[in-house]
Amino acid sequence: MAVFCAGPKIILDLPLTLERLESLGVPVLGFGCDDVPAFYTRHSGCRVSARVDGAEQASRTLAAAWETGSKGVVLCVPPPHELENAELLVEQAIGELTNLAGAEVTPRLLARVAELSGGRSFEINVDLVVNNARVAAQVARAFAEIG
Repeated sequence: MAVFCAGPKIILDLPLTLERLESLGVPVLGFGCDDVPAFYTRHSGCRVSARVDGAEQASRTLAAAWETGSKGVVLCVPPPHELENAELLVEQAIGELTNLAGAEVTPRLLARVAELSGGRSFEINVDLVVNNARVAAQVARAFAEIG
């Protein structure tokens, strides 16, 4: 199984998340990036297990992982450059939302980002999903071509 994503939520403990994935034998690949993206953020400061540049290299890396018995692979796709200002909105919202914990963090954070973006955050989330799907389709096509 391969999961294509824009990385973990920025509010998670990224080193701990990556450590857990590593302990489960799940590599975290970066599609054209060396840092694990953190959803809206291109650079988290945490390194990926390996970088893949392009759909063909990604498909061959996935095939090798599956041939060696990997349970799954996370392929992180950094957000497009035009969404970089979204990172600033999230950082501002995180800075404003102190003393929150547990299940209340995500809904409050998303609500504040929606306010700060003038409602554009939903479109930004859709753009991230479309970007992930585009890369997944490219990798699937390359995978089909290598047979």
